[in-house]
Amino acid sequence: MKKDTSKKIRTAAFLAVLVAITTFVSCKKDKDKVVIITPDVPEDVIPVEVQDSITKYMNIYEGTTPPHLNGQFVSAPHMLICASYDHSEDSTIYYDRYIAFVYSEENGLDFYGKQWDDSIVNPQGGYGAYYEEHVSKVKITGTGDNFSCYYETEGYPDGMYAKQSTIFSGNWDEKVGIIDFKVAVILVETSGNPNLEPEGAFRVLGDSDGVAEINNWMGKSSESGSCDSSDAFNMFRKKK
Repeated sequence: MKKDTSKKIRTAAFLAVLVAITTFVSCKKDKDKVVIITPDVPEDVIPVEVQDSITKYMNIYEGTTPPHLNGQFVSAPHMLICASYDHSEDSTIYYDRYIAFVYSEENGLDFYGKQWDDSIVNPQGGYGAYYEEHVSKVKITGTGDNFSCYYETEGYPDGMYAKQSTIFSGNWDEKVGIIDFKVAVILVETSGNPNLEPEGAFRVLGDSDGVAEINNWMGKSSESGSCDSSDAFNMFRKKK
C-alpha cells in the first residue's frame, strides 16, 4: 500500500519555517544586546610580553560571571606602584583618582573618571584642572565579586597614531568599595613616536591603603580644563 507522505512533508516544512523564524528572532535579540562580558582580557589589551610583569603587581581576573558593577569610588592616596620604564618613579603619590562604574542592561558598563592634572589649561587660562573621562561599553571579566574591566584609547599625540589600554581590577564590596583596587595602563602601539616610551611600557597604580572607598563624587561641580585624546598619553611622554 502506498504511504501518504504529504502530511509528513507539510509538517517538515512547517518545522523548518518555525526554526528559521526562531533563529532569526534569537539572532536579532543577540545582535541588539550590548555584549560586555568576556571570558578573559584579550592579548591586544594586555600583550603577552608584559602579562607576567603586570601580574606581579595586580590580579587579572578571568571568568564570565563578574559582578554587576555599580558605584562611585575614590582611590586615596592614589599611588604609582610600578613604572616599567623608570623605577625611580615607583611609590610616587598622585592626586586622588575618582572613578565610577554605571551598569545597565540596555547600555552595558560605562566608566567615568576624574583626576587633577597640573598640566591642563583651565578656563581662566592658567594651569591646573580636573582631567575627566567617560568611556562607554567597557568590557568586563571575572567571577563572583572579583572583576577586571578594560578599554582601549586611541589618539594622535604629536600627530602620530598611538594606542593604550587601561585595566581596572579588584574585589567589589557594596558596603566598603573596591578592595585591592589596581589599575594598569599599557602603551600598546606608538607608531614610532620618539616622544613616547617604547611599546609595551606600562604603569600600575592603586590605592595605597588597599581600598578605593565609596565616594559619591558625580554631580558635584568641579573645575574642568580643556583636553583631548592626546592628553591620555601624557604619562608616557619622555622627560626632556
